Amino acid sequence: MSRPDRRTRTRARSFVAATLLLASASTAWAHGGQMTPPPPPPPTPDWMKPDPYAPPPPPSLPTGPLKPPTTGQPPFKPPTTKPDPTAPGPTTPGFDPSGPRPGVPPTTPPSSPPPPPPAPSAPVTPTGPAAPKPAGPDTDGTPASKPTVAGRRDRAGEGRRTAVTGVDWTLWWDQNADRFRGPRRHTDVTGDADASAHVLAQARRLEVVPFLRAAAGGFHGDDADVLASAFIALGKTTDEPTDADRLLAVLRDASAPTLAREGAAIGLGCLRRDAEGDRFDGKFLDQVRRALLEAFDDDGIPVRVRCFAAFSLGLLGDQPGTPGDAFARDLRGTTQALWSRLLEPRSGPEATVALLSALALQPEGGVPSGVREALRALAGTGRLSGRARGDVAQAHAVLTYAKLVGPESAGFLLGVAKGSHHPGDVRRSAILALGHLAPRLDDTLRVTAVTELLAPARRGDPETAGFALLSIGRLVGAGLALSTGELPRGADALADAADHGSAASRPFAAIALGLALRSDGAVPVCSGLEALRSRAIPVLAAVLDRESEDPACRGAAALALGLAGDHASSARLGRLLLDGGTSPDVRARAANALGLLGRPAPETLVALRAVLVRRSSDDLRREASRALGALGDAAATDPLVDEIRLASADHVRARAAVALGAIGAVKAVRPLLALAADRKVGDPARAVAIAALGLLADPATVPSLSRLSLDVNYLAGTDALNEVLSLL
Repeated sequence: MSRPDRRTRTRARSFVAATLLLASASTAWAHGGQMTPPPPPPPTPDWMKPDPYAPPPPPSLPTGPLKPPTTGQPPFKPPTTKPDPTAPGPTTPGFDPSGPRPGVPPTTPPSSPPPPPPAPSAPVTPTGPAAPKPAGPDTDGTPASKPTVAGRRDRAGEGRRTAVTGVDWTLWWDQNADRFRGPRRHTDVTGDADASAHVLAQARRLEVVPFLRAAAGGFHGDDADVLASAFIALGKTTDEPTDADRLLAVLRDASAPTLAREGAAIGLGCLRRDAEGDRFDGKFLDQVRRALLEAFDDDGIPVRVRCFAAFSLGLLGDQPGTPGDAFARDLRGTTQALWSRLLEPRSGPEATVALLSALALQPEGGVPSGVREALRALAGTGRLSGRARGDVAQAHAVLTYAKLVGPESAGFLLGVAKGSHHPGDVRRSAILALGHLAPRLDDTLRVTAVTELLAPARRGDPETAGFALLSIGRLVGAGLALSTGELPRGADALADAADHGSAASRPFAAIALGLALRSDGAVPVCSGLEALRSRAIPVLAAVLDRESEDPACRGAAALALGLAGDHASSARLGRLLLDGGTSPDVRARAANALGLLGRPAPETLVALRAVLVRRSSDDLRREASRALGALGDAAATDPLVDEIRLASADHVRARAAVALGAIGAVKAVRPLLALAADRKVGDPARAVAIAALGLLADPATVPSLSRLSLDVNYLAGTDALNEVLSLL
């Protein structure tokens, strides 16, 4: 990017001054209560000094709640208002504290809406007409603003690919990989002092969040992708409830682009926080839940936006509720609200799957016995309230039942998995659910589950066999974690399938071996574990080294060696990575495996960076970016930012964004801010840069959105579910 002129540098200095002034404001509202003024800021670190490439200053930010839109309003304008210095601070910004708890209808008419906010100083001209209403309660007649969405990750290496392409182990891997990558490890791997959590928190508060507020307000353009990315990133990073007002205003705005409303809906779910000290007040979160339920009930909102509101209710399922409220304990009020909407005849396939996905993430203790029994009936018969809900809904009901009931559901799941009268997607969901429950099953149930899954693993259709092998791998791994020395049943079958199985099942068997050997440090070294390693590692290495082997099998074997933590394979993987005569798919998975191994040698990091510099294939650069992120290589920051700026494929940009978020190096903040504000690079790159800022500054150790993708049956996807699984 060329050096800006003198006027731009002047605006950059103004931006830094504005952010410092904003940070020293006399009052702030966070976590449902008033905060005392912060102490004087410490001396300015080097990374905060004026930067000629910093973005222009954001507009004035609102301090009060935003007015929900009314019918017949003017075309969409992102929510920006000027603060009123005389206005008193709200007790809970943007919400009515006296309103009903989630799912309970109000007993009194709603109060009249507040007066409209002042017009923004720099209005944004919309690019199209207001979005029309959907054709029905569960059909969306409003297409997305664009056919492809920048800032959204691919799930199989070819953009937003869906399950219709058939059996593919990479689909399962991309939706479950976050559990294996673990939290950021920049200080362990690189020793980068600038990337400490304290300095990154300063950057988030003083630069990232103010910029995201400006982008959410339309200051950096009205492109729908840019706005959606800003709404999601703001939800991940803010600590002020007033930002929820911005998201709610867009969610309710009928003139807003559909993509922007989707981003606002899921941004509210991204208010979830891992650490207890970072969480919002339970009363405030209950009010957010109520607003999401109201959005779901509004038939004037496009169905996919309503589904995103339901997904956000799921994301908030492990967050607190109102203290002292019986319905907020274990979120039983939210659980009942979701269930009551499932019973309604108006809930079609899209809405039903979204509600089931949200219900699956609620606390087990808040699920009444009656709901469990009815959910089991839906999972077993596909019927609810006397009405057939279809195979897709039944498949998701099976997973929801398993997640809410726990090990007690194992017998039911085994019956569904064996029942030939059940649809294929339903049986596959039961098989996946058994793998999900593997760590919680006792020895008897675990052995029984492996015994029953061996039959579909050997003779089932490719999709069912693949899922069965993956679950056997997890069951074997759980058995090794509790083993007294014996090799768990099913271990030999996995090695045989990886070596001599069908072309479709061998990649799944290889990944299953990696899952069985995966250790988090708690697995005891026993004779069974050593016996499996001595059998499996040579098989995987032989498959990887065989040049005549199918690239899919070689790639899966490479990834399995990384999952198994076989550091002796590091040199083998490094040679494949740099071998230009090897298939790009195999080289990409070798890069991915190196990222899983951790503790990289210096030459490994150099090789991965070289792959980016050499402008290799999209797949290879994408996985090299992911590996560098998993390894926390702060030295890769500049090439990764260049990937976002220069890559021709959105999914390569997305992987670079994920890598920057995983590295967590604060020195990436300034380049990303500059890229996100640069109108010359194009809206797709800017949207991904904003998404990268959200990933980088997210205080969560593992992305919250990954909770939606874990153990999901991707072969029973819906439009809304596939879309939300692609979000960064």
